[in-house]
Amino acid sequence: MTDTSPVIPTDASKTLEELNSASLEELYEIYDQLVEDQYEQYSKFLSDNNLSFIQTLNQSGANEYTGDTKRGLALSGGGVRGYITVLILEKLQDKLREIKGEPSFDIVDEFDYFGGTSIGGIIALALAHGVKLHELRDLFVKEAGNIFYIPFVDRIPGIGWVTKNGKRFFKGIFDVKPLEQKLQQYFKNEKGEDAYLGEIKTKKPVVVTAAGSDGVPVYFSNLNSSDHKYKIWEVARCTSAAPTYFDPHCFSNDPNPEKPTWYTDGGLFANNPSTVLTAVMSKNSIPLSKIYVLSLGTGQTKTPKPKQLKQLGFSDIITIMDLVMDTTFRSIDLSMKMILAQNYLNINPMLESEIDMADASKIPEMKAQFENDAPRVLKLIQNYIDTFYQLE
Repeated sequence: MTDTSPVIPTDASKTLEELNSASLEELYEIYDQLVEDQYEQYSKFLSDNNLSFIQTLNQSGANEYTGDTKRGLALSGGGVRGYITVLILEKLQDKLREIKGEPSFDIVDEFDYFGGTSIGGIIALALAHGVKLHELRDLFVKEAGNIFYIPFVDRIPGIGWVTKNGKRFFKGIFDVKPLEQKLQQYFKNEKGEDAYLGEIKTKKPVVVTAAGSDGVPVYFSNLNSSDHKYKIWEVARCTSAAPTYFDPHCFSNDPNPEKPTWYTDGGLFANNPSTVLTAVMSKNSIPLSKIYVLSLGTGQTKTPKPKQLKQLGFSDIITIMDLVMDTTFRSIDLSMKMILAQNYLNINPMLESEIDMADASKIPEMKAQFENDAPRVLKLIQNYIDTFYQLE
């Protein structure tokens, strides 16, 4: 296994003092280089995994497809703001129960494929494994404060490093144990043991993204028999190992235990997993005309202006990560509108004020801001229903 540098900008290895004293032009260069690196890795990822749309459009069998339209649900990253994703899904589930006349209709039955990144990956895996929306709501309301908790003695300024296989990663500021314990609780098999990716209870295809320590974007899926050996909770841990928030993760059964691959958050290259999900669906001989993807975000906040970034001095590396993930989300959203046109819809509520991806204390505020934008969200949900059922 080739061991190269992790996907972080070259200049990010500078000391915080150097970043703080950098000129605005230098800060722009660091950010531009980071974004450029992610796009290069993303393009290579699609090509290496035979997920190119040019290839899949012309693949054998696609033109003979006569089945129904397949629905994909793509869930983006956003840390604790994943609570907003759950709120959207609850609104959608309520509406579907109403129009179908089925009070017990479960949202998981609305979709054929699930895709996710970071917290979106956790939710996608959970839904595909039979976890109910009210359980996911409780995860945020009751457990987010334990997961995103920093002991007082550790609340010191600055970002540290953690070294894995001789490579440096941003050290997570949160203890991973509370998160891992909750993931292990959710992802059990019928025997009450840790479930593997090949044991997804609904048997529905699920795709989640991550980035390896060799700098290569990857995706894990129960469609890939080679991924069945991985425990679901560990896949969830890999996709959500956001730099600066949580340490990277390696699989307990990595084939090379002496020098395992360490994984970080998939949001570094595909915070909106819609293109990866669409490509995987297309690779399964479903023509693009028969694919509908509903993409859910975790709330739109104002992108920091240059002066604001300079005032932060960039010592707050988390702001850079938020900005990169937001940029990849928006660019992929635009690409999807061009690829699937009316067969793609993104619902991403407007937030009146910025909410940090790790601020669990803002759960009540998130709910209030979501409700303020609920009329617009409900219109988009109706748009989804009208468009999809016309396709049927």
